Amino acid sequence: MKRKVLLAALAALLTLVMGTAIVHADNTVKLTIRWSSIDGVDLMEPIVIDGIEPGTRISGALSARDMYFYDLFEKAGYQDMEYRTPKPITGYSDFRDASNENIPNNYILEQDTEIYCLMAKEIQNAEIELPAPLCGDSTATPEGSDPVDDPWELTGQTNPPRFTVPADAGYIPYEKANVNLMGYWIADAEFSAPYIGTFNGGEDYYAVLYLRSTFGYTFPNEPKATVNNDPALYTHRFLINYTEVYAKITAEHKWDDGAITKPASAASDGVKTYTCTVCSATKTEAIPKTGGSDGTAFGPGASAEAAEAAILAINNEKDPKGTVFGILQLKASKVTKSSIKLTWKKAARAAKYVIYANACGNGKKYKKLTIVTGTSTTVKKVAGAKLKKGTYYKFLMVAVDGSGKVVSTSKTVHAATAGGKVGNPTKITTKAKKNKVTVKVKKTFKLAGKQAGKKIKKHRAVSYETSNAAVATVTAKGVIKGVKKGTCYVYAYAQNGACAKIKVTVK
Repeated sequence: MKRKVLLAALAALLTLVMGTAIVHADNTVKLTIRWSSIDGVDLMEPIVIDGIEPGTRISGALSARDMYFYDLFEKAGYQDMEYRTPKPITGYSDFRDASNENIPNNYILEQDTEIYCLMAKEIQNAEIELPAPLCGDSTATPEGSDPVDDPWELTGQTNPPRFTVPADAGYIPYEKANVNLMGYWIADAEFSAPYIGTFNGGEDYYAVLYLRSTFGYTFPNEPKATVNNDPALYTHRFLINYTEVYAKITAEHKWDDGAITKPASAASDGVKTYTCTVCSATKTEAIPKTGGSDGTAFGPGASAEAAEAAILAINNEKDPKGTVFGILQLKASKVTKSSIKLTWKKAARAAKYVIYANACGNGKKYKKLTIVTGTSTTVKKVAGAKLKKGTYYKFLMVAVDGSGKVVSTSKTVHAATAGGKVGNPTKITTKAKKNKVTVKVKKTFKLAGKQAGKKIKKHRAVSYETSNAAVATVTAKGVIKGVKKGTCYVYAYAQNGACAKIKVTVK
């Protein structure tokens, strides 16, 4: 009786493990091969083979159809782990016991059979990041225990490597020097030898990195690593506790905070020099020039701080190099005895406009006046004092973008308040009819600009600027010259910003 119960239990167990015993009407059985990841997820469509004669080995059933496991393994970047079981593996405990239920190639098919092939994915874009030792004597990391006898108990290790693994993969990384590691569940990683000793900054050293995984490595190339000192294992998939990877690292200097050995200017980069506090080695880094694309502190791309420093240092009446009229077209549009209204054009990318001012006169340096986000402001005080009637004042404006870089810097505006013995230009006239000029390439036209107004004290003569020198140029005396066919504009502007805008057509 006990024997019958035992046989019945055994039959039930075999049915549970291997599936229901089925032989089809044509006296054949079916083999279904599934491809499962460690979490039991099917990675590919199953392969179903019908018409197998009972008593056939799995290897024979495949070879009769010119199919071999090794031909089927490498699919969609996955590789077979050489474990084929009657159920998917969904955790380490399953894998640990997989060999007890492994279905080998010589398994005889007596019934419909479904097997799961465990698959692993090789990682291609992972890195092992090793912190470098510092120049000089290092005792920061105490010595660990023997990694061979106890590779994962490096007592007191304070600077282990860090892993950077692709976001879509939960596998292990590979060391850059031709070592490819495949598998799952990296458990830990430490240096076999801590950073104790004397290191020279800039020199290369080799650290032995021990990687422990639950299972599954492959070394398809000749690696700079050893696995139990057995090179024969390089081409096999195997169960392993740890592997050695020799990683080259470069010792770092202990740099000080650095000192500026060459200040940056508007036209050229500066230099900052760092010195190792141990061996006195030095390194340098460039300090970006403060100037803009034109090499001045006022041109596009210059820092707002550099522009401000340059403006606050001006002590004359001249227009600084790098300033332009046509972008902002700053002008004094209305004056009273106690105020001057400034208006300007909106500049592309400008987030704010910084205005600097003082009374006119050599030796009187600019003071920061105000910051405006619009396109006009009325000035009633300059340098902390109320405006006086019949007095000339000078203004400079810097358009600054959201990152603190100069968009454009205006030409100097000289404007007088009303009620005194001096006045401002009210209009600019030129020889251009209806503010239009047509010239041929290489031909010229003289504008002969004049400013109309009463009691003007000259701070600057009528000035000229072209919007596109590639089409037409203009001299300081107002002579336009055609360069190539096209259209541009020439501005003839007075000291207070009043201007004539002349359309130039080059034929």
